[in-house]
Amino acid sequence: MSRLERVLWAALVAVNVVTHFVALDERATSHDEAMHAFYSYELATKGVYRHDPMMHGPLVFHSTALAFLLLGDSDATVRVLPALAGIALVPALWLFRRYLGRAGALAAAGLVTISPCILFYGRYLRNDVYMALFAVFWIHGALRYLETRPPRWLCLVTAALSLAVFGIVRAPE
Repeated sequence: MSRLERVLWAALVAVNVVTHFVALDERATSHDEAMHAFYSYELATKGVYRHDPMMHGPLVFHSTALAFLLLGDSDATVRVLPALAGIALVPALWLFRRYLGRAGALAAAGLVTISPCILFYGRYLRNDVYMALFAVFWIHGALRYLETRPPRWLCLVTAALSLAVFGIVRAPE
């Protein structure tokens, strides 16, 4: 990778860090965020969690509860993990250089960086940005497995799919 390419990737990641974290707690939580935050807070402070099928899967609640335990409770804490997942989408696209070419992967990362939808959901406590990140890893693992056949790529596919299912499907009672 050339020096210019490294600088461009670093700049895209830096822009994503700034845009995802600046004023993270300025906006009031929406109804969805408040519901996710409330149940996560109950889990963090009381150890109580009972999944409601109207809500997303347990990944959001358990990960946000962990964030509360580590960082304290605030509107910013509610959005820290989605912000990290939104930021992670950009370096994850670096993995696609072999399929998109260096310029294509960089262009995809640039489009993710300027996408208002990805920025919004990368600062919003729901499972959307996690699903996007897991999909990127799932696709990469599937393509690498089809290309080379080592089982480690199937492990990546399985892990990404499992995390996605854990993020959207109701937990067993």
